[in-house]
Amino acid sequence: MLYCQSGAPQLHPEELTLYRPKIPSEWPGVFHRACEYSDDGHLVKFIRAIATAAEDIKSFPQDSRLAIRSARELLTIAHMVIDSSEEFNRNTADHEAEMICAKYEYPRLMSHEIQRVTARWPRHVGFEQSWFHIPARKPRPLAQL
Repeated sequence: MLYCQSGAPQLHPEELTLYRPKIPSEWPGVFHRACEYSDDGHLVKFIRAIATAAEDIKSFPQDSRLAIRSARELLTIAHMVIDSSEEFNRNTADHEAEMICAKYEYPRLMSHEIQRVTARWPRHVGFEQSWFHIPARKPRPLAQL
């Protein structure tokens, strides 16, 4: 229900196979980066949930009903999450928080850190208007084989 209420965002499975992490590592490296990341705890809980799914998916090898079929794919998703979160903090966090405050009144009543959380974790992401403050995605260079 929540997925549908959020506008059922379009998925891009090809990005999962093409993605190259900014700092390639196994799970311990992702966990370390998530623990070092400064936020209200959303990121580390999200990474933990992805890691739990990576363990659980081993019980369903090659189940064709699953869109994501391997622990390796889930590790890639964890890298996507941590990479984009770190990029947000480095480059756009304050600007995006300002945009949220300019468009909506309720964030102006909150602390600056909560404004950043609101910008960092958009709601209802299947609807185009939820992305107004997010910079356009740049194509990433593909790894050479």
